[in-house]
Amino acid sequence: MTPKKVHFHYLSIDLKLLALSIFPVIAFIVVSSISIRSSLESVTTTQKQTYYIDLYRALANVIRAFQDEQSASILNNAQLISSSEFVSAMSITDATLTNFSTILQKNENSSSDFDITNLIEILQSTRVSASASNITYSSLQELYEQCTDEANKIINMLANLPLSFAITNRFVAISILLRARNYGVLLGTFAGILSNSNEESLLFPAGNAYGALLANLNNPAIILMESSKERIKNINESSALNQLQNAILFNVSTDPTKVNKAYNILSSDLSQIIDNELMNLMTINSRTNLESKKSLAETLIFISTLLALQILLSIIIVRSIKKPIHSVTKELLVLANGKGDLTIKLPVHGKDDIAKLSSGFNNFIDTLDKLIFEIICKANNTHNYMDNLSESITEASQAELNIQDAVENIGTKLNSQTESVERSTQSVERVINDLSSLRKQIDGQAASITESAAAITQMVSNIQSVYKSIEKTSELMRNLVESAREGQSIIEEVANDGQTVKNKSELLLEANTLIADIADRTNLLAMNAAIEAAHAGDAGKGFSVVADEIRKLAETVAEQSKGISEDLSDIQGSIDTMVQSSGRAQKAFDAMNSFVQDIFNLEISIRNAMNEQNRSSEEILKAIQSMNTSSQEINRSANAMEEEGEAITNELTLLKNHTKDLNRSMSQVQRNTETIHSSIEKVNELMQETSTTLEKLLETIKEFKTSEQFDAEQDEDTTE
Repeated sequence: MTPKKVHFHYLSIDLKLLALSIFPVIAFIVVSSISIRSSLESVTTTQKQTYYIDLYRALANVIRAFQDEQSASILNNAQLISSSEFVSAMSITDATLTNFSTILQKNENSSSDFDITNLIEILQSTRVSASASNITYSSLQELYEQCTDEANKIINMLANLPLSFAITNRFVAISILLRARNYGVLLGTFAGILSNSNEESLLFPAGNAYGALLANLNNPAIILMESSKERIKNINESSALNQLQNAILFNVSTDPTKVNKAYNILSSDLSQIIDNELMNLMTINSRTNLESKKSLAETLIFISTLLALQILLSIIIVRSIKKPIHSVTKELLVLANGKGDLTIKLPVHGKDDIAKLSSGFNNFIDTLDKLIFEIICKANNTHNYMDNLSESITEASQAELNIQDAVENIGTKLNSQTESVERSTQSVERVINDLSSLRKQIDGQAASITESAAAITQMVSNIQSVYKSIEKTSELMRNLVESAREGQSIIEEVANDGQTVKNKSELLLEANTLIADIADRTNLLAMNAAIEAAHAGDAGKGFSVVADEIRKLAETVAEQSKGISEDLSDIQGSIDTMVQSSGRAQKAFDAMNSFVQDIFNLEISIRNAMNEQNRSSEEILKAIQSMNTSSQEINRSANAMEEEGEAITNELTLLKNHTKDLNRSMSQVQRNTETIHSSIEKVNELMQETSTTLEKLLETIKEFKTSEQFDAEQDEDTTE
């Protein structure tokens, strides 16, 4: 079977225009992709350069560690440093190698390109050879230079990578600085040894190191920062370099400490320059990376903007071509589908055949539009007449229904009113009966209130009599309290006097004791005098008589003193008994005074309570009198309400009779409204049949939309 041929003119206008506009867009996208790819390659290159710069920096640290380990090995061999310092230098070298290996393993491709296995093997072999005791300085230098040369091979490989021109030049400059530092380290090492011993064999290699250092520092091929150039200039003119120069060229006797310090300064300055250049290299690459990303972003924005503008321009051109054709097609399809819209006009553009066809078709639509409009107007007028008549009948029917509802509502309310009148009559009769019963209760209550008033009056009189008796008792209690206080005061004075007498009797006892003591001493003196008189013989007889009299007097005084002491003891016992009795009497008076005071306070409370009860009784009496007056007023009001209730009963009976008459009249009105309602329903059915027929006619005609209707709708929209 032969495949069906697809001709170009079978395609729709949309596909043709799409094919026309898509080719420039595709060409623009291809060109833009090339530009974006170039920007992406630039960003990728800067990212790769970041990795290689990190790798270069780690390798530079490895080379500097080799240089420091070489110096430590030579100085250790010269016994100028300890073995621990040499081991520390080797540890630093191992750490830098580990760091370099870690960075290298981040990129598998670089790991295979920059293999450091050979470098590690050379370093291990060098360390084994350097441990020999009979190795010379030059041999150590040659061994470690093998490690440095192997590392420099990797440095040269990094410098030969397809990187930017600025990065490559910086790599070359830093490589030269690393060589300069290597010669500076050798110079400082040899100078340190020469300052401690006269090793003439080191003069030549030290001189070579000095010359190579100056040659590398002043190499015109290196491109450095201005600050680095200034620091190199300062190194050339520094006293540290002069110190090392003096130590190796002229073999001048120098201080080893100063030489070591000069070596450290030179090594530190060169390391600082290398670090600054590496940091500047990273800064340059970071700035280049940012600029590349910015350029890529700007390229994407620019290309996206141009692409959007081109697509927008293509859409505008395509729409300007296909819009008139689609418009004519759409209007013809609407008319062909039988929607009846006579306001549709085919667009007329230019003077071609489509424009003439559209113009002739528009004239035919205008003629048909006028004819349909006249039919619609006549049908609408008839429909309006029918609507008005239908509305009038509906209103009459509604009014009749409202009247019927009102009549039914009035009848219901009249029935309810009749029932309410019956209930009201019964309620009024019950109220009258309740009022009669209430009046009797009020009369009984008034009599009870009168009796209560008399009893309360008698109670008030009794309370006043009791209150007067309490006032007299209060006066007597006040006198009793005063007497108790005076008795207590007298007892206190008696107790104080008894205590005073007791104290005085104690003084008398002390005086009597003193007299008894004097009598004892006098008796002793009399005995001594009698003994002395007996010794004197006849000459002392007279003195013996006197001593005997004195003795008798002393005995008499002692006997009297003893009797006085017994009397005073009895008196003191009586006084103690009196003091104790007065104390007990004082306590009894205190208790009695407290009881009297409590009774007095209780009497005051009773008097206040009786006073309050007296006032309350008077208020109760006034309230009873007021209740008596109110009960009399209530009695009069109950009589009046009973009379009014009888009048209301008469009026309610009359209202009940009128309500029954009105209810009979409303029943007659309801029967008449039902007859009117039946007539209106028949007329309404006839109007509905006529209206239905007319609506079907209008629905058929209104399928056509005329220009007059369209203009009217536009006017309404404008008014709104």
